[in-house]
Amino acid sequence: MIKQKLLSFKLSRTKEDITARAGLAVYSEFLRGFGIKELIEKFMPPSGSNRGYPAYCYIEPILIMLTGGRKNNRRF
Repeated sequence: MIKQKLLSFKLSRTKEDITARAGLAVYSEFLRGFGIKELIEKFMPPSGSNRGYPAYCYIEPILIMLTGGRKNNRRF
């Protein structure tokens, strides 16, 4: 059994229209639940100034964008 760590929302079935990328919130919680943030903080160097962002603030959005894909806007 996997213990619930961070999911601060409930998942349920609905007949309402939702976006195609609604599941990315679950993926983000998956990253945090499996300790990816801690691994990145452990192996990536800290910022050079006291006002810099941690590495996870840059890496998490990239991972989410890669998972979500992109919308194909080309017309044939």
